[in-house]
Order: sequence, then structure tokens, then C-alpha cells
Amino acid sequence: MGFGGVKIAYPDKVLMDRLPQLIKMKPVVRIKEDLSSYELKKAENITPVTWENLKHNNLIWSINEAGRITCLPKPVDFVNARADQIIFSSQLTDISTDATFCKSTMFVCKKPRVIAAVHVSATHRDDLFFNKDLLLIGLVNIRKLVPTDPISAYISGMSFPSGPRYDRGAGKFIRENRTLILFEVQELLSRGVSIDVIDIGDLYEKQVYSPGTDEYNTYLFHSDLYPDSRY
Repeated sequence: MGFGGVKIAYPDKVLMDRLPQLIKMKPVVRIKEDLSSYELKKAENITPVTWENLKHNNLIWSINEAGRITCLPKPVDFVNARADQIIFSSQLTDISTDATFCKSTMFVCKKPRVIAAVHVSATHRDDLFFNKDLLLIGLVNIRKLVPTDPISAYISGMSFPSGPRYDRGAGKFIRENRTLILFEVQELLSRGVSIDVIDIGDLYEKQVYSPGTDEYNTYLFHSDLYPDSRY
């Protein structure tokens, strides 16, 4: 329980000082918290997250710029989440996210196996309320399937731009990343989720969780054959 690997690819002493304090927190479960508004219930353009619905398909949940929500079955080879999407899966197929400046959080229950891959676009990355909504939609809907089993989180993305043209805004960027990471870590720990990996700040191409081998990898651009980090 608690933390596994932590990697921050840019200097942030404040965040690195704060994380050990959070590491000491044990995941707990809030009592009498009504999260029913985050459940994906059967309605127009929405397919509930159930074992039966996940048996032969993955489910992709997305929100467009107009705020319209869809949640539809997709073939099991549809495994990659992009802007403001969540993929739910109970298959052995690898699940991936394309998080560079965006943020990726994968919720994984290993036995019984179910995954929710949450991808928040760069447009909403500093919006704490939007991030919380997507995180809870992912978490609440797999928690219904595994009410008492351990769930782990893998957090990545949030690339840090480098070079002279970004120097002026670097401080603001670091503070925004710090605020979001600390917010998310506390939210997840307070809902009984262990955090296995935090890997942020590099120039990623994708993040991949492989249920068959229980491996989580982050890949940098131009390095498809070699994972940047392996946990």
C-alpha cells in the first residue's frame, strides 16, 4: 500500500518535500460518501460498466467540447485513450494512453482484473474540478465491480516544456503541476486507492499497462522499442 515508483523529470523541491508526507498516509475509505452521480447508468449513448458488458468489449467514455457524454462498447483492440476519455477493460489486451502535456491515470484491480484508463487533455489539465470528475467516473465505475478488492493507480504525463521561450512561464507550470499532483494523490488515498507509480514531466509518447504481465511502462518520443521506465 502507499507509493511505488516516483519520478519527476524536472526540479521541484517543494513537491519532493511534500510527497514523503503523503507517502506515510495509508489509503482509507471515506464513510457515507455519496458518489452515485458518477455512476454510468444505462441511458442514451451510455452503456453501464458491468462484467457482462465488459466480457466481449471495452467501453470508452468521452466528453466533447460541448459537454456531451458518450459511453459505448468498442472492440477489445480499441485500447488507447486520448483527449478527455476513459477506457474500461477486463481483457488481457494492453491498455494505453497518449499523455504528453496531458495527464494519464490508470486504475487497476489485478484480481479480478479490471482497468480504467483516464486521460485528461492539456486543455483541462489545470482544472481541478474537471480532473476530479474524470477520476471519480473511472474509479467509481470499477469500484462497483470490485467493492472490496485493492485498486492501484498509475499517474503519468504532464510533460515539462524546456528551452528559452518557456523559461518565463516555468515557475507557473511547476506550481500548476504540483497543485494537481498533490490534489490527486490526496483524493485517491482518501478513497482507498494505492498509488504505485508517479512518473511525470518527461516528453512521453504513451503510457501502457499490460495485464498479462502486470507491467506499467512509460515511453518517450522516438523510443518505441525501449521503455523509459519499467515498474
